[in-house]
Amino acid sequence: MRIVIGASFVISTKATQLQEQAVFARKRAADIQNFFNLTRELASIRGHKKISDATITYIEDVFNVRAAVWLDEGDQHLQFLTGTQFGDHTKEITVAQWAFDNNHNAGRSTNTMPSAVGLYLPLTATYKPLGILGVTPKTAD
Repeated sequence: MRIVIGASFVISTKATQLQEQAVFARKRAADIQNFFNLTRELASIRGHKKISDATITYIEDVFNVRAAVWLDEGDQHLQFLTGTQFGDHTKEITVAQWAFDNNHNAGRSTNTMPSAVGLYLPLTATYKPLGILGVTPKTAD
C-alpha cells in the first residue's frame, strides 16, 4: 500500500511540474513572437518618433505599464517625444532629467527619488544617454 501511495505522490508531483513547464513554454513562445513582431516593425520604420511609438506600444502591451520617451534635444534638456505622461509633470520631469544627467535609474522602486510615480531609465548609447524611458504601472496615480 505504501508503494502505491508513494508512486501516486511521485506521479502527481511530476504532473504538476509538467503543467508548470507547459505554462512557461507558452509564455516564452508568446514573448518570442511579440519580440519578433517588434523587430520586424522596427526594421520597416524610420525616425525617432515612429520608432519610439512602436517601442512604447510593445512595452505597454508586454509589461502592462504606461510608458513614455523623452529625448535630448541637443542642449542636455529633455523634450517629451511620445507615450503617456503621468503624475505631477513638474516632479516627474525633474526625476527624468536627473536620471538623464546622471545616466542612472531614478524614481519608483529605486533609492533615488522613490516617491516619483514613474521609473526612469536612461536610453544610453556609447557611454552617453540619448534620452529617457519612463514606465509606471497602469494602476498608478
